[in-house]
Amino acid sequence: SLSQILKKGDDMRIYTPITPYEPTVPVTQPPVSTEISKKKQKKNKKQKKSVDGNNSVERDSFALAYLRCFLNPVYLTDDAVNDISDEFVNNSSIQLGDFLREDLAEKIEALAIADDTAAGLGQCKIPPSYEIGAVSTGYVSDKRKKPSKSQKSKIGTGEKDDNGRWTVVGPPHKRRYLLYEEQTQTEAQAPTDITINEEYVSSIIAGATSLGSLLAFVNKHLFKSSIFNSYFLPLVTNCKVTGSRGELRRFRPGLDYTVAHFGMLTEEPKLDCTLCFAYENTDDADNREDSDEEEEEAEADDSWEGGDVGGFECYVAAEDDAAEVGASEVYQVATDSDQAESTAQKKTSKKSQGLEDENELLSISAGFNVLSIVVRDEKVMKFVKYINTAAPGSRWDITAEYEFEN
Repeated sequence: SLSQILKKGDDMRIYTPITPYEPTVPVTQPPVSTEISKKKQKKNKKQKKSVDGNNSVERDSFALAYLRCFLNPVYLTDDAVNDISDEFVNNSSIQLGDFLREDLAEKIEALAIADDTAAGLGQCKIPPSYEIGAVSTGYVSDKRKKPSKSQKSKIGTGEKDDNGRWTVVGPPHKRRYLLYEEQTQTEAQAPTDITINEEYVSSIIAGATSLGSLLAFVNKHLFKSSIFNSYFLPLVTNCKVTGSRGELRRFRPGLDYTVAHFGMLTEEPKLDCTLCFAYENTDDADNREDSDEEEEEAEADDSWEGGDVGGFECYVAAEDDAAEVGASEVYQVATDSDQAESTAQKKTSKKSQGLEDENELLSISAGFNVLSIVVRDEKVMKFVKYINTAAPGSRWDITAEYEFEN
């Protein structure tokens, strides 16, 4: 029916309830015996962000040790948490650069460059097929069904490992990108939160040969952990998240995009968290000097930041007379100078948000190792702009959507 056709491609995934974080070691309160100590305790209480009134970011050593296995330690100080929280409360969005620890980010970049090079993607190369980088051809349904026998017989050039595989997702009138489907593990195979420490994570980083598997590891043990969801996120957003759903995605140059449509509208606001990995041109990186002036010039010339190669995520207000936003622009290529100029004019960076389109609320450039946290209201849609062939490489991301309470 027409209704079924229109709903095809809508996100029907259910939200997984968030597991509350319970500190391993109870936090003890200092004794209060004098009026001076009472005043000091009251002052400290005002200065510190806390979860459920007890576990401040400074005092919960177990949570900090766990987060330090993945995060840049600069984000684990009281000052940083307070600054992030203040900015998020004022703007309902924030972008955190260099979010993951340095060696983890470097490994992700190396694997991403290797995968794009092997697939012949980016830097003005024409993609050899729609299925490049995918293990099986054909679009998976909203229920993530396994490919049919005919699909299995058409094995692509993509990555398949012991933990999962990349598969093309559609339908193309709403989206096209690669989705990493994780293989189900038994409880005996899957390590628990207790086994996660810096030494273990370092060994995973050193031995990683599959980007999908490494991103799945970060997704499972960071984004899906109770410490990140019930401890870190409430600290920096003042929001209590109650449910989540997410994906690992790869947007290939010359192929992939999503389209904003009414099917993504929700009845209540959602909290979007996206950890993006879009590396810069490797040739440019090799020729850079270490001076501050060279770094500023490199930033100014960043093709992702300018938006002329696409890949940015845009939030737009829904209109009653427009069922889809951006659909007419999906297949226009970078060689059209007029289109490239128009896109660059519309594009806004995460540093400056002077919006040209009256329906455009926020536009976030693709960047490397950048976490974006955005409150998306119920009448707001979003899309990832088609990435043209001039992009340095693919946009890879870990995306999570949360139900939350203020």
